[in-house]
Amino acid sequence: MGRDAELPPLPEIDGEDPLITIAPKPPKRPRAPEAISPLAQVNEATGDESASPVAPQEAQSKTPSPASMVKDRLVKPHPLIAGWIADHERRRREAKTNRDPWSYRTAPEPHTDLDRRRFRILDALFRALEARGAKVSESAQGQLSVTIDGQTIEFQVREKARQVKVVEGEGRSAYTRTKLVGTGKLTFAIKTYLRGRHNEERLETDKKPLETQLPAIIDRLFEGAVILKDWEEERAREHQRYEAERKRRAELQRVAEENEKRQAKLAELAGNWQTAQTMRAFIEAVKAVPHDANATIADKSVADWLTWAEETADSLDVSGGGPQRLFEVLGTVKAARSAWSV
Repeated sequence: MGRDAELPPLPEIDGEDPLITIAPKPPKRPRAPEAISPLAQVNEATGDESASPVAPQEAQSKTPSPASMVKDRLVKPHPLIAGWIADHERRRREAKTNRDPWSYRTAPEPHTDLDRRRFRILDALFRALEARGAKVSESAQGQLSVTIDGQTIEFQVREKARQVKVVEGEGRSAYTRTKLVGTGKLTFAIKTYLRGRHNEERLETDKKPLETQLPAIIDRLFEGAVILKDWEEERAREHQRYEAERKRRAELQRVAEENEKRQAKLAELAGNWQTAQTMRAFIEAVKAVPHDANATIADKSVADWLTWAEETADSLDVSGGGPQRLFEVLGTVKAARSAWSV
């Protein structure tokens, strides 16, 4: 059957034989189960995981994209837009019921897809502005405006038009004229001047529709309100400086006019003093001549006439009252009220 296997002898062990223990291999530690995502749920029948219909709180608080601001359908429009739609339908009904052919031909056309899209964009814009405390209104001329912090900004959303040349007539009577036609693209324009060299018009493109520009438009409107507010305060400060300068010049003019008039009055009083001196000397010379003081002349005695003459001379001379009397008279002299002092 073959030869026996030859095994080499084991090496000799010094000392006592070692104790060898044979035991089963310890089991492996079970792995911790993986955390199940809150977005997944397990199908008990198949064991498959599928996305949960309930989104986590983080997903719910995510800021919506600009395009999601605009609804696909305008179910409950903003009151302004609802008024436009109702007025449009009313005019169409009136035109249809009117027997005048001209009224029927001039009836407003039905709203186009672009009109309805414009309404949806404006609805989203109005509601976003009002959510931030602004007030949207429409003027009597149909111009839209938003009031932010007391500042009013006019704006519009309209279809962009372009000029094209069209040929009218036939044959020799044909001629070419320029006509505005719609481009099918919407544009947003701020009509209020916001200072500076800014292009306040946003035209949509195929890659950048107006819906995606609404956040930037809203931010620009609020920036415009800040610009107008600062401008208003700047104009108020300029007006205050102007008023202060106007009053300063008016005061200088008043003082100059008053000083000129008082100088003229002083010269007049000095002339009156000289006249009074001459009159007194003249009266004394007359009194030195022998006369009948009781004689009556023009219902007055000579003595009364002499008294009147002396009083007249005294009335012209304010020097008798000293400096106080002189400056009391000069103090009554005032400059005339001018438009500068108003």
